[in-house]
Amino acid sequence: MIESAKSPLLLIGAGANRKLPARMLRAFVDKTGIPFISTQMGKGVLDERDPLFLGNAALSANDFLHRAVDRSDLIINVGHDDIEKPPFS
Repeated sequence: MIESAKSPLLLIGAGANRKLPARMLRAFVDKTGIPFISTQMGKGVLDERDPLFLGNAALSANDFLHRAVDRSDLIINVGHDDIEKPPFS
């Protein structure tokens, strides 16, 4: 699935904000080169200075991140937490 995706995207949520998941995500991004975004509570899991980091999910419609999600053919959601308001509909 990941290998056949033309425009994959990694969405990082609050549940990934732990040492082990963060290290595993870093290795995953390094290996795959998949761009990533984070929710507000997933901020800081991966270095936001990384060139593959697209930004933090906002609640405003039609922003850059919403367009990236719309264009994506595969979204890998890691660390989703029900307490976070869904950034995308």
